[in-house]
Amino acid sequence: MCVYVGVIIKDLVEEDSFAQKGTPLVAIEDTSHVEVRCNLRMDDLYWIWNQRAGKAVANSESREKSDDYRLPKTPVDVIYELVGRTGATYKWTGHLERYDGLGLDQETRTVPVRVVVDEPHRPGATADSGPSTLVRGMYVTVLIKSSPISPLVRVPERAIQPGNRVWFVTPGDAAGEGSLGLVEQVELVRTWGEGTGIEWIIDNSSGNLQPGQLVVVRPFTGAQSGDAVRYDRLLPAAKPSRTASGPGEANK
Repeated sequence: MCVYVGVIIKDLVEEDSFAQKGTPLVAIEDTSHVEVRCNLRMDDLYWIWNQRAGKAVANSESREKSDDYRLPKTPVDVIYELVGRTGATYKWTGHLERYDGLGLDQETRTVPVRVVVDEPHRPGATADSGPSTLVRGMYVTVLIKSSPISPLVRVPERAIQPGNRVWFVTPGDAAGEGSLGLVEQVELVRTWGEGTGIEWIIDNSSGNLQPGQLVVVRPFTGAQSGDAVRYDRLLPAAKPSRTASGPGEANK
């Protein structure tokens, strides 16, 4: 006998009526897990492919044909915000599972994918009351936590100088003194945040920027790498960046 966890959503045969052998009696919806459908841009999908878990699957000797249509099992947060209640958000944990069909969406030119939430009855709530279960039809935000092989860092938007250059300062022995350094033609991935807190995520494969390094956020000319400088205020720059987010919809 197969044990099935679910909820009856439709009676297909009336009570006390006769049913022939093999006739479906009820429709049961699986509640053991929930799938969330969302779409990823191709540049977002690149960071899913280009991660340690993805390389391990690609190089595995036990790889099967069906693995070509699966995605690296990447941790995901599924977040639901209660409309009309500022700050009332609910979070479920899941993982990126597979493509939702083949090919790109013809209208948006994005790739449909599926996220699986194995415990839809266990949200992490930030408010006193709200949905206890992730159910079909909820519009949610999907936060994907990838671990790309190429290191990514976030820097303040104002730190990106003309020509995609980033100036940084190495503090000296004396307070408020240091030397300039320059990273030329950084590869911009995408923006992060909103309002006055916008930052750029950049590909730091060169390793020239380190988390916590200090960057220059004011435009200036005539300086060269290695010049001694005095400063009165700097922003901590590079922060590790391993997430991408987008909208999704819960499905069974």
